[in-house]
Amino acid sequence: AYIQGLAMLGEYRACKEEAQQFIEAATNNAMMRARGRLWLGIASHALGDENAIGHLRKALQDEQTYAGKELWRCYAFLAFSAQSQEKARQYYEKAASIISTLSTSLVKRPDLQISLLNNEMVQIIFASSRTQ
Repeated sequence: AYIQGLAMLGEYRACKEEAQQFIEAATNNAMMRARGRLWLGIASHALGDENAIGHLRKALQDEQTYAGKELWRCYAFLAFSAQSQEKARQYYEKAASIISTLSTSLVKRPDLQISLLNNEMVQIIFASSRTQ
């Protein structure tokens, strides 16, 4: 949560440093390493680091293999970082599909479902998956 908070506040250098330390400390926990790589990729992208896509792809791979909870977020940030509109569209579509499935699973929790669907980032993903 601390690393995510740094990113949300725009403190990308600190976020990148903390994410790197987090990844090193999570050597035996692939799920946590995936989360660290996600935030490392986000911070790296914001700082113009050419390694951002690589970090995000590693996070995506780890999420697919070990966790999955943040898979939609990995696709979304890969879309934000994509160098072509076609690739961005593909990533947005994958993120939107995962979010739709997640939303459907929350039908018995309408408060959570509404919160998810009204999330600003989710709205951007849905809009971008239709317009790209």
